[in-house]
Amino acid sequence: MSIFKNKAFVFLLGSSALAFSIFFIRLILISWYILEETDSTFLIGLLTGLPAIFNILLAPYGGKLADRFSRKHIFFIFRTLSIVIFISMALSVMYNFNVILIILITSIFMGAFIGLEGPSARLLIADILGKEKIVEGNAAQEFFNQFLNATLPAIAGFLLTVLSISLMFWSLPIIALLSSICAFITLLIFKENKKFKKHQSSDNSSIRDAIIYSYKNIEIRCLLICSVTIIGWGITQPLIPEYCRDKLGLDGSGYAIISSVYFVGAMIASISLPYLKKYVLNSKSIVLFIILYLFSVILLFISPNYYLAGLMILLSGVFHAYWWAGVLLSLQIISDERFKGRVISFFFATLGLVGIGFILGGFFGTKFSSIVVASASGFILFATHFALYIFSSSFRNLNSYRQ
Repeated sequence: MSIFKNKAFVFLLGSSALAFSIFFIRLILISWYILEETDSTFLIGLLTGLPAIFNILLAPYGGKLADRFSRKHIFFIFRTLSIVIFISMALSVMYNFNVILIILITSIFMGAFIGLEGPSARLLIADILGKEKIVEGNAAQEFFNQFLNATLPAIAGFLLTVLSISLMFWSLPIIALLSSICAFITLLIFKENKKFKKHQSSDNSSIRDAIIYSYKNIEIRCLLICSVTIIGWGITQPLIPEYCRDKLGLDGSGYAIISSVYFVGAMIASISLPYLKKYVLNSKSIVLFIILYLFSVILLFISPNYYLAGLMILLSGVFHAYWWAGVLLSLQIISDERFKGRVISFFFATLGLVGIGFILGGFFGTKFSSIVVASASGFILFATHFALYIFSSSFRNLNSYRQ
């Protein structure tokens, strides 16, 4: 049966894709607003990166919630609460009331909600479709995430030419409301497995137990170390709006369109993933794709025009999406069911390092050129993956496709 015939999955897909798009639309709006108001790449990095930082702190607890309680209820509750924070942000911008402070506070809550809800949202894919459809389900999820992220920022870029940025901030609570509605329909349609619910309620293992399990499992340990390198992606993001404006001569709408091309690349990867999973779900491919991603990013920052820059950011989206799929799906496949929620939460916690990357990128962007910062961060990513591959035979032999 096609996964799209499962109505619960379709609405889960819609809710998650809409919520995921909020992160990047918010990134574009805040980046351009702060750049125009303060001309500070450091402040861009700080305010756009805060949600990811607080995700680090709370994601393990989100994993514990996912292992102990109803995932569909957790999913719905935090999707609904997010509406409030985006209304607050939009009001502060509209009335120019303590905008920086309100963005800072709402960013903290946004990160907390992502951390607490993220593991449940991701694991609901397997709950609804079954483990045998986990690759197809995740590929579909990533495709729709990237489709919205490719189209909505471009639409936002166009609207920025005809609407004020204060009005554009209202797109965030509107999208959050639509996401919450889809989550509510998922809640109504999907009937959780009673046997699994009983297992959840009887599991008394702690976050510490899950940490010990993840550390002792060398494959999981190495995959989580790989996921830490997402910080490199974060470092480059505050550099892009300034590069687009100062080097490519683009305005806010041009920056939004260039940014959306990354997600077109990720869409291409998501479409092909079910057909290439044999070649993606292994350590060799994980290392290869991160290297290809790094080359495309470095070439992006030396591109002399926006055509070549667009091509490079497109390729970076393709390679990074394959890398992401290789790490995340391998963790979902090889981890024990009892600890699966917390293992996935550790992965999403490492994504919080994106926030630190934003701050570092913003800071170093004021001290060095974009190409220097991008190259330095790229070297760290390469060195980490290369060291794991050379020194860990377990990681070197990892092939989750066969499991």
